[in-house]
Amino acid sequence: MGVSKTYLRDAKKQGTDISGEKLHILAAELNTTPEYLRGETDDPGIKKETPAHQMVDERLDPNTARLIELYSQLSEKYRELYLQQFETLVLALQDGEREKNTQG
Repeated sequence: MGVSKTYLRDAKKQGTDISGEKLHILAAELNTTPEYLRGETDDPGIKKETPAHQMVDERLDPNTARLIELYSQLSEKYRELYLQQFETLVLALQDGEREKNTQG
């Protein structure tokens, strides 16, 4: 991190302000903001993203929720590619089912 434990301990004991780049590095390492570390706010400011599977409607079955979770992990480029492939697969399966139903 570029800051020694001794530096941090001494700064705390002496009431020295840690400022500038060192404060920003420390805040990033602690997953918070410089303002929170300086006591200027009670809000740590860094919000962790809610995983997609936790945002999914609870009425969905586990496989659908898993599919949405996996899809959300893809880059936009791959989302479009796999969505097209998935649509093609679904249409082929539906066509196969229709043929099976008309023959049987």
